Amino acid sequence: MKLDYLKGEMQACPLCGGAEFELLKANDRYAMRVKTVGCSNCGLIQSNPRPNEENISRFYQLDYRRFYQNIQKPSQSYIGKTGKDLRLAYTANYLMNEITKNNSKTLLDVGCSEGALFKSLLEEGYQGELFGVEPNTDFANFAHETTGATIVSNLSQIERTFDAVILSHVLEHSLDPQMLLSEIFKRLNVGGFLYIDVPDADQYHGLADLHVAHVVHFTSRTLQAMASSVGFSISHIESHNPPHHPKSLRLIGIKQRQKQKIAQSSKLTETDTWARIRRIRVWRYLARRRLSQVSVLRMLYRLTKATRMR
Repeated sequence: MKLDYLKGEMQACPLCGGAEFELLKANDRYAMRVKTVGCSNCGLIQSNPRPNEENISRFYQLDYRRFYQNIQKPSQSYIGKTGKDLRLAYTANYLMNEITKNNSKTLLDVGCSEGALFKSLLEEGYQGELFGVEPNTDFANFAHETTGATIVSNLSQIERTFDAVILSHVLEHSLDPQMLLSEIFKRLNVGGFLYIDVPDADQYHGLADLHVAHVVHFTSRTLQAMASSVGFSISHIESHNPPHHPKSLRLIGIKQRQKQKIAQSSKLTETDTWARIRRIRVWRYLARRRLSQVSVLRMLYRLTKATRMR
C-alpha cells in the first residue's frame, strides 16, 4: 500500500547535516518503496527521501493508528491485548532506579500515548508530578483520566523544567531528532536525566524492521553521537529485550553544568550494520505477507497450527 503524500524529498542528515548517502534497502514491510540509506559522513541510518513536517503530521492524524494498532480509541483491553501493560511495567521498573537515585520529583513523558507508563510508574510507587505530550486527543484524554497526569498536545506548550524526561520509542519517529533532543535539553533541570529507548538497528534481521513510521534507525554509536551532540553526558547505554517489542537500545543522558565531549560515529563504525541491512531479503518477505492476508490461507494456517498443538 502506498501513501503518495509521504513520498517527500531528499534531505540533509539530521545528525551531521551531510548530503551524501548510500542506498541500503529500496523497500519496506508495507511495500511503500521507503528507501533506507546510510549517511556517508556520520553513518546514521535513515529514510531518505522523507516527508516534511506537514505530511508526517497528516500521517499520524489519519493513518498511523490504522497501520500499526488498528484502533482509534484506547482502552484497558487494548493495553492488555498489545502487551503494553507488561512492556511498560518492565520500563517503569528500570526507570524507578534512576528516579530514586536522582530524587526525581517531576517527570515528562514525550509521546505518552494512553499513559500506560504513567500507570506503571504509579504502581511502582512514584509519588512525583507526571506530565505528558500526546497529540492524539483520545489518547491524551485517556492518559489524564486514568492517571491524573497533565497532558499537552505539543512540546512547545511546555515552558517549565523537569527532573526527568522520557523518550520511549519516540525518537526514531522524529524527522529532526537532534532538534527534539535540543528542546528537551532546555526543559531538563541541571543534574536531571533523559531516558531514551529506541529499536536497536544492530539487531535488525528482516524487512519488518524497516517501515514508514521509523525515520531514523539508531545503533549504540549513532545514538550516543546524537545525544551528546546537544550536550548530554552519557551515563549508561545498553541493548535490551523488552517484552512485546523489538530488541532495543536504552540510554541515560545527564544534563551537566559543564560542556561535554561529543561522541563520534562514522561510515566506518556502521559498516557491519549497513551490510546486515543490505542482506535483508525483500521479495520473500513481501510474498509471505501478501499470502498471509488471503483469508482462506490464513484460516488454513490457524487450523494446521491448532492441530499441531493437540
